[in-house]
Amino acid sequence: MMKNCYKYLTLLGLFLFSVLAVSRNASADTVIADSANMLTANEIQELQNYCDTILKLHDTSIYIVTSKKIGADDNYKDYMNQIVKDNNTPKNMVLLFVSTKEDTPFCQILGNGKAHNYMIQDRCDTIIKRMHSSLADKDYFSALKTFCQETQRYMNKTPKFDNFFFHPVPQLIFSLFLSIAIIFFMTRSPAGKTTTDNHLRLNCQHSKLLGEIDHFSHTTVSRVKKEI
Repeated sequence: MMKNCYKYLTLLGLFLFSVLAVSRNASADTVIADSANMLTANEIQELQNYCDTILKLHDTSIYIVTSKKIGADDNYKDYMNQIVKDNNTPKNMVLLFVSTKEDTPFCQILGNGKAHNYMIQDRCDTIIKRMHSSLADKDYFSALKTFCQETQRYMNKTPKFDNFFFHPVPQLIFSLFLSIAIIFFMTRSPAGKTTTDNHLRLNCQHSKLLGEIDHFSHTTVSRVKKEI
């Protein structure tokens, strides 16, 4: 029974891969094999444009495969590995497999070649989570569009920049605290005292007025309480 099942899956995999070969774009190694009939012709063309952009910018092919016959309970990993290891498959590629099989639908992403270094498991899981609501609503085009956009975004930066510190919100908070700290220390530091030493040199011998000024310059003024 298991042997027959495995044989069936292998034959189905070969059949689907033959569909991939037919669907391949002549000018680019972009493949969209919609065996589950999720998409319209216009939607396929729009996704094709997204995938071709990724190919042009990152030298990475995108394969999108849909099926309503292979589910989560089937040996889908072997089927995906068959596609990746096929001699006609580009070395650098990202494979998205979406199943709409009744009771066991699933979504899986696999990176190969250069893409394997960018499309790590955490990133693939994040993309699938962002696709989940659209897939649940059967808005398949939006889900696949999200996949393309997120894949292109992740291919623009290495995984080390996924660290929490490099996210916009933490950077904004850190910048705010740094600015407050700088202002605090600037206001707490001594402003510095400026001392002015003025010397008034007057010739008292030739002026009575100047002599009186000189006299008052040496007097001390003190406040006395008024007697009642």
